[in-house]
Amino acid sequence: MAGIMADTGAQCVLKCGNLTVSDLADLARLGDVNFGKSGPREKPRRYFIEGSGVVKFATYLITDTASVVTSVVLRDVENCPCP
Repeated sequence: MAGIMADTGAQCVLKCGNLTVSDLADLARLGDVNFGKSGPREKPRRYFIEGSGVVKFATYLITDTASVVTSVVLRDVENCPCP
């Protein structure tokens, strides 16, 4: 998945976990897609990907030019002031 970006909320959560967008690229590559929570036929396509590491799950919106992560939930990170 090339061109992964994080929206403002996802960037905030990444900072809480000392993570970067490359960690989201790893999740996209290694995580498991939950098709019950995804919308692969929507415009833009939406994928809910679950991981076993620090990132518990994230939602990716896929367009022709980029992938935007719109939500990230971390495992075992407390006191994160993000909305």
